[in-house]
Amino acid sequence: MRDLLKLVDTEHADALEVHVGSAPVIVLHGEDHIVEGPAITPEDAHDLFRQIADSRHLRELRTLGETGFLLRSRQRGHYAVRARMEAGYVGFDAQRITSEPGTGANGDPRNR
Repeated sequence: MRDLLKLVDTEHADALEVHVGSAPVIVLHGEDHIVEGPAITPEDAHDLFRQIADSRHLRELRTLGETGFLLRSRQRGHYAVRARMEAGYVGFDAQRITSEPGTGANGDPRNR
């Protein structure tokens, strides 16, 4: 998961999308870009989500079928994470909201 979020940060992408049956996708300027690699398996999706979610979010996902939270990272900015059960498997998006302290939306200092 760290590598995927690092890629989002390095590419100044807007979001990361992880869904079972397809490779991860980064969204850059509104366009989807498939990350080179194998399709995400149900186990991969669950493991990746567990790396960023706490026990409360895992419980909400299991009982309600969806959850959302703010992921804070000193190295990679902040992300709004939305997860939901899709055909019995977890799928989630991590929307980058800042890349460093003192910047506005998506890390652009003009958007303060």
